[in-house]
Amino acid sequence: MDFTILAAITTVAAALTSGLTIWNFFQSPSKQNAQDIAALGSKLNARIDTFRGEVAQEGKVVDEKLDNVTGRVSKLETIVEQMPDKDSMHRLELGLERVAGQLNTMNERLNPIDNLSRRLQEVLLDKTK
Repeated sequence: MDFTILAAITTVAAALTSGLTIWNFFQSPSKQNAQDIAALGSKLNARIDTFRGEVAQEGKVVDEKLDNVTGRVSKLETIVEQMPDKDSMHRLELGLERVAGQLNTMNERLNPIDNLSRRLQEVLLDKTK
C-alpha cells in the first residue's frame, strides 16, 4: 500500500473519531434534556388529570345549584301565575272603594240611632235616681 493512501485513511479515521467524539459531547445534554422533558410531561399530565377531576367535581356542584335554582324559579312562576293580573286588581280596588262608601253611608245612618240610644240611657239613668 502506498504511504499516502495509508496517511489519508488514518487522517479520515482520526477526523471521524474526532467528529463522533464532538457529536457525542453535544448530544449527551440533549438526551438528559429529553429525559427531563419527558419527566415534566408526566408531571404535567398528572396535574392535568387532577385538574380535570377538580373541574368535574365543581361541575357537579354547579349542576346541583342550577337544579336548586331551577326549582325555585318554577315555584316562583307558579306563585306569579296565581296572582291577580292588572284588571283583577283594578276590580278589587273598585270593589273595596264601593264597600268603603257603603260603610261610610251606614255610619252616617247609624249616628242618629247612636244618639237616640245615648239619650234613652240617660233618661233611664235619671229615672233610677
